[in-house]
Amino acid sequence: MKNNKGFTLLELLVVVAIIGLISSIAFVAMQNARAEARDAKRLADVHAIRNALELYYHDNGSYPDPWCIGLTSVAGCNSFVEPNSWIPSLIPKYMQTLPNDPLNTTNDETNEHYLYFYTRWAVDENAPQQYYLIYRRETKGQVRECPVLWGGNWSSLCGGII
Repeated sequence: MKNNKGFTLLELLVVVAIIGLISSIAFVAMQNARAEARDAKRLADVHAIRNALELYYHDNGSYPDPWCIGLTSVAGCNSFVEPNSWIPSLIPKYMQTLPNDPLNTTNDETNEHYLYFYTRWAVDENAPQQYYLIYRRETKGQVRECPVLWGGNWSSLCGGII
């Protein structure tokens, strides 16, 4: 009678395959959880910006101008072009710093489609002012809280009289 005190090669291969399968499932689940966490941060950021904009409006009677190099203030600006000063009037009284999208913290062009965009306008000086905050989510589709202004794969928050 032969005394086997080890595992066969086939048994070891089956165990390695099972471990590989379990780890790949865990990796995919972790990636989804990270994307959902970044989306939660985006939503918190745009709501914080919205609150700051409303406080600014309460104090000044208008929404602040966006600021971008080479663009007029009516055009709007985004956190990719001007990561630290795209709505400079909010700093430091209404916000300590302006947030950047969680995927675009280094102004890396590979993530340029993940940014925050702000624009404000009024039809004329007597018209109520309006603003849009545009951002992109990674999971669960886009959410548009505003009338359709921005096409494509973007989410939006708006304020003022829309």
